[in-house]
Amino acid sequence: MCTFRITNYKTQDLLDSDLKLGGPDFSNTIEINGIYFTHHLLSITGEFTPQPIVKNNFLFMLMGEIYNYDSNFTSDIHYVIDEYFKDSTFFISKLDGEYLIIIYDIINNLINIYTDTWRTRQVYLDLKKNGLFSISTLDKDKISLKENSHYIFDVNNLSLNIINNSLYNWNLDQNNSSIEECVNYFEKAVLKKYHPNMTLYLSGGVDSVSTALCLTKHKKEFNSITVITNNLEDEETINQTLEFSKHYNNHIFIDYPCAHNIEVRKLAKNVFNSKVNIMANGADELENYISKGKSSFTTWPKDLTTIFPWENFYEGQNRKLLNFHESMCLKHGIELRSIFYDLDYAQSWINILPELKNIENKLIQKHYLRNFNIKLPTKIAGMGQRINEYNHLHKNSKNFLAQ
Repeated sequence: MCTFRITNYKTQDLLDSDLKLGGPDFSNTIEINGIYFTHHLLSITGEFTPQPIVKNNFLFMLMGEIYNYDSNFTSDIHYVIDEYFKDSTFFISKLDGEYLIIIYDIINNLINIYTDTWRTRQVYLDLKKNGLFSISTLDKDKISLKENSHYIFDVNNLSLNIINNSLYNWNLDQNNSSIEECVNYFEKAVLKKYHPNMTLYLSGGVDSVSTALCLTKHKKEFNSITVITNNLEDEETINQTLEFSKHYNNHIFIDYPCAHNIEVRKLAKNVFNSKVNIMANGADELENYISKGKSSFTTWPKDLTTIFPWENFYEGQNRKLLNFHESMCLKHGIELRSIFYDLDYAQSWINILPELKNIENKLIQKHYLRNFNIKLPTKIAGMGQRINEYNHLHKNSKNFLAQ
């Protein structure tokens, strides 16, 4: 995951103990123009590569991962640098990942900050008195920067300016009459975010179950943890999933009550020695919690511009969960990867016809479970007349939902 701090405050502890937990592999500080750039490394991708990296009067730092980086580069940070020097204006469009990128223009004394589509990596600004400032991970009571944006912090006058608040422009057309493309992007999201010896948080819900099924389908070995509660929902669904994945899934149950949001990460780190945790986050947010009564709408309209971005797409529960789970992982030196916060998958989901979206919630994930004959969780298994609605809409096409 990595953490960082940029400050002109000399006496500040540059090896901040909380930040170092998130990047335990190596800590490094560089001073330029009276500014201290500190990076705490959690080494996951490519060769062990300490940061910051200085090249051609620019300083670079990367928090997170670039999944599509060219393997000819020894690390994804070098791929970012190469793309930046090819085209500093549009380089971000070439990157697929969960990341925060810092690029300091040494000559002009400008700090460029690039957040990914959902700001999966946190960044905060603290403007202190007497011309002091700090930009870092985990300063939650300070100014929070937005997602999908390019900012410039001008060190000369201590001003923060947003240059572009839509680095990715969503296509809101709903014209795709097949769910197969979206299913394919779901699988690609799982596989691109896969890392050997990673740990999946496996509940009885369709989001994490479909992730486990995909990993097993593609013969990827993984660990998983399930928290047992007094009212363990969908036990049969979990048992069927564990049976299906038993040759690839190193699974443990843990009992509740316990401080399970901390405990599961301790187990992932101490029992499995995992540096990467994967969660099926993002699916509820893409659907604005329609199935859980937290939505600002109950049916998908024909014109998405009337509701986009909906309450939980960027903010609301989405923001709370992203910050919470990242903070928990950072405490244990673990990188968090979230399946459904994936640009290609989300775009594909948005483009599906509203008539299909309205058939049932979690359309893609339920389709996936049905393909493997896994029982749908009891609380959401009912389809009723909506299967017939699907058949009526697509009487000349393959009935995906009935598989």
